Amino acid sequence: MPKLVFFLLTLFGLPLFLSRFDLKAQTRTQSSTTVPGRTKQRPIPYTEMFSFSKCVVDNGYIYWQRGDDQLVRVNRDDSKYPESLVESNTRIGNFAVDGNDIYYMSENKAEHRGTDFSFKLTGELRKVDLGTGNISTLLNGFNWPGLAFIGTDPTHIYFLEGGGSVEEGLVLKRLAKNGSEPDRITSGLKAPNGFVVDGKNIYWSDYGDNSVRKVAKTGGEQTVLFDGNKYHTVPITVTSDDRYLYLLGQTGRIYQIDKEGGKWKMLYAYRGSDFNARTLVSADKDFLYWPLGNRIMRLSKKGGDPTIVSLLRSPSRCVVADDKYIYWNEQQRGLMRIPR
Repeated sequence: MPKLVFFLLTLFGLPLFLSRFDLKAQTRTQSSTTVPGRTKQRPIPYTEMFSFSKCVVDNGYIYWQRGDDQLVRVNRDDSKYPESLVESNTRIGNFAVDGNDIYYMSENKAEHRGTDFSFKLTGELRKVDLGTGNISTLLNGFNWPGLAFIGTDPTHIYFLEGGGSVEEGLVLKRLAKNGSEPDRITSGLKAPNGFVVDGKNIYWSDYGDNSVRKVAKTGGEQTVLFDGNKYHTVPITVTSDDRYLYLLGQTGRIYQIDKEGGKWKMLYAYRGSDFNARTLVSADKDFLYWPLGNRIMRLSKKGGDPTIVSLLRSPSRCVVADDKYIYWNEQQRGLMRIPR
C-alpha cells in the first residue's frame, strides 16, 4: 500500500477499515467449558437504552462512551439512573479515568486555509472533575484528536497527535497535569490500536507494522518487543498488568509478552468464523476477558483452556472486570454483570 494512502487510512478511516474485517484464524481450537447459569446474571438498571463502546471500571463505577458524543457512568450497586458526565455536539475520540478525574479528547472543528481543502481536524484535551462535574480544557488546537489514545500516571497525561508529514507519522506526547506545554516523547507511530502506561514506559501495538513497542516516558529510542510479521500476527489491541503485556491478534490469538525483554508465549489460539476484528481484551489480576461471537470468554493468565462466562443474545462491544463482578453489554438488555 502506498505510504500516502496508508497514512490517510490511519488519519481518517482506520477504525472503519478494521471494522470491515471478520477474519478466520489459522490455528488450533481450544475447547471452552463451564457456562454459568443465567440466574447469576443481573442487568444493571436503566442501562438497556444505551449503546456502548469503550468501557472502564474504577472504584465501583463503570464508565463508557455512548455513541460518538457522550461519556456516561453508573454505580455498580446503587440502582440509580446512569450519570451523563459529558454531552458534546462534537466527536469524542478517547478517554481515561484517573481517580477523581476523567480525561477525554474532543474534536471541536474542521479547518482549511487558503487553497488547502484537507479540512484538518483540530481539538482539545479536556478534564472532568468527578466530584464537581466541572469541565476544563487543558490543551487546545492540536491535530487529529479522534485518533488520540490517552493514558495517565500520577503526574502526566499521555496522548497522540497527528504529525506534520507522512514520515513523521503520529507523535506521542505528554502533558503535566498541573499545566505547561506538552513534551514530545517520540514519533513515527503508524496506526496504534492499543496503548498502555506504567511506572517507567509507554507501550502500544501498531497495526501499521504489526509490532508491539515501548518507549521510556521521558523519551528515547523505541524498542520492538514483538514483531508480528515473524509470526503471522496482526495486532488488534494490547492490555497489561505489572509484568506482562497481553496482545490480542486479528485471528484470535492471545500472547503474553514480557515488558522488559520481550520474551513471549502464546496463551490461546482460536480457530473459527465468528471472531470480530474490533474485539477488545481486558484484564484483572488473574484473568483475561474478551467477547467472542455470542460468548463472553475468560482465560487464566497462566494459560490453559478458556471458559465461557456467559452466552449472549447479541454481540458485545464492552467486557471489563473489577474486584466483584464481570461486566458486559448486550443490545436491549444494557449492561450486565455476574460475580467473578
